[in-house]
Parts: sequence; C-alpha cells; structure tokens
Amino acid sequence: MEERVVPDDIAACMILKKSLTILRDIYVRLPFCYRLAKRASFEAERAEALFCQKIGELYPETRRSKTLKYDIRNKLLRWDVEDE
Repeated sequence: MEERVVPDDIAACMILKKSLTILRDIYVRLPFCYRLAKRASFEAERAEALFCQKIGELYPETRRSKTLKYDIRNKLLRWDVEDE
C-alpha cells in the first residue's frame, strides 16, 4: 500500500465534489428543485473526473491500481501496489 500527499489545488476538486453532493441531497428534498439537484450532481461528477485526471497526471503509477482511497481530511491518497 503506497500513499502520497495530494496538493491543495487537486484536493480542492474532491472538496468541491463533496460539497456539491451535499447540496444535491438538500435540493432533492426541496420542492421544485429537481433541475438544481441535477445540475449539482453533474458538476460533482465533473469535479471527480477532473480529480482523477489530475491524479493520473501527477502520479502515473496509480493508473494500474484498481482501488484508490482518498482521505479528505489528511489529503492522503492510498492505493494498492500490484505485482506485475
């Protein structure tokens, strides 16, 4: 199991994803806010895709791993090292 520290600008993508997911859950409970919930959900998916793209560029060895675990509080990225 390897772990690396994620830079702040990349970590911001995952924080944005978490925030948008919470916002989506709030919008779903409100009447007439389906469109806003849908938009928040799409933006959360984009933020997660951007995070994965930037992590792949920064740490190419993570692309071979099947599982990535990100600790949002400590800004640590962990993945299993697979034998080739």
